[in-house]
Amino acid sequence: MNTSGSGLAKLMLWMSTVTKLVQKFTFGVRCVVKLKVKYSNMKGYNWTPMTGEQIKWAGIDFDDTIASNSSFPDYIPGAPLPGAVDGIKKLDEMGYKITIFTARPWFDYANIEAYCKYYGIPVRRIICGKPLLRFMIDDKAVAFSGDWEQSLQEALKL
Repeated sequence: MNTSGSGLAKLMLWMSTVTKLVQKFTFGVRCVVKLKVKYSNMKGYNWTPMTGEQIKWAGIDFDDTIASNSSFPDYIPGAPLPGAVDGIKKLDEMGYKITIFTARPWFDYANIEAYCKYYGIPVRRIICGKPLLRFMIDDKAVAFSGDWEQSLQEALKL
């Protein structure tokens, strides 16, 4: 039995589907661009970018920044590092929405959430699964040296 024809038909169907999706996406992008142009030309419309003082999100790493941990191979979180809970509460009182980000996998999400609740750490959102990097260069980064008071002072200067 010759199946090469059915394989080719499946490939053609797949390519047709992909082409339709690309056309829909492209049409959507064109519509969005047209809408942005239309609204930016509206009389009385004033687009004002947010200033640094208006951006009230703070991202904080979990392991060895908030929580001590047992390290390889199990990485079980221990007690919060000195000043961590108070520092995060201070940011929360200043109106910052706290985002915890971690290299831990998503199946640790509930454990991190329970840890924060147990220690009274105010958190708005948890993001698991940082990209695998040796280091990160970023214009909004503050290297955590182990001293929460110093780190907060540096962060609030940004």
